[in-house]
Amino acid sequence: MAVFLAACISGCGAAAGTGSVSGKVTLKGEPVTTGRIGFLSKETGKGAAGDIGETGEFDLGVSLPAGNYTVTVVPPASEPPQEGAPVTKAPDLQGFPKKYRSSETSDLKVEVQEGANQFEIEMVP
Repeated sequence: MAVFLAACISGCGAAAGTGSVSGKVTLKGEPVTTGRIGFLSKETGKGAAGDIGETGEFDLGVSLPAGNYTVTVVPPASEPPQEGAPVTKAPDLQGFPKKYRSSETSDLKVEVQEGANQFEIEMVP
């Protein structure tokens, strides 16, 4: 019984060597209220992505192997134009800095550890 309790406290619900990932995304100190966040390990090629909620909160809903990850944040896809409407350039929603949209240019780095991981992701213009 004590062994099960200790194992559950150190990461119940996550496989050995993995961690759950959740947190909040902000830009200039304000919550980002739409878009997607992604985590990619350049070492293993593994990653996951999830939606950002109305309060800036996110939860990937899957466990990732412990290790270092690059974080990306992208605005939501724009609505397709209605039939007959002119095609226009997609708006740059919420001023999402372009450098965070790709794992090649993002400077947001985190280390996922075994168990629950809570990250405050602050984008800087």
